[in-house]
Amino acid sequence: MKLFHICMALPLIALLTACPGKKDPQSFMENNYDFSGFRKFYHKGLTVQLPAYFIQEYSKTHMHKQDGLSLFDPETSIYFSIEAYTEDEATDIQFAFEEGTTPLEALNTHYADLRANSLDNPKISITQDIPKKSQLKGFYQVIKGSRNSYDYVKMVYLFATVEKKVKGEKKYFVVNLIAQEDFSKYLVDDFRRLLLALK
Repeated sequence: MKLFHICMALPLIALLTACPGKKDPQSFMENNYDFSGFRKFYHKGLTVQLPAYFIQEYSKTHMHKQDGLSLFDPETSIYFSIEAYTEDEATDIQFAFEEGTTPLEALNTHYADLRANSLDNPKISITQDIPKKSQLKGFYQVIKGSRNSYDYVKMVYLFATVEKKVKGEKKYFVVNLIAQEDFSKYLVDDFRRLLLALK
């Protein structure tokens, strides 16, 4: 009788202890862990192509500018955001940096510092230029860390800062792709392709 109860309990234990972050989403798997089924999203002059299964996200707790665009995939908890800065906002940030630093460089460094300061023991990659094939000029970086010392789940932030003229005015955009560390290894190539398609 005891053996019967143990056997009946095993499926329930497995269900309760399963980690949803470890589950591979079907659409992601079927496309060799690459994004697919793209549609265009637009924010304040910048167009990006993301999978159509990304939906609007309203809490925006991972963003510094609350008027930005925030999207996420509920199946994988991968987040994507765009935050727009005017030329005046970027110039204000530039004043804190040494002479010769461009607004684009200043904004990128400023954003990397904000992101790193929000994490426990962050690891920050070197700044790299967006590939020359891209239509826009900018930089990208990767920052990894836990949100606090009690959080065992490491998050990976792939972000880029780009410059674009919109209706004759210079604007600056910070583009973020955020995922748990388990998924991030599949997203680096997707993020680079995403940057090449920015318009």
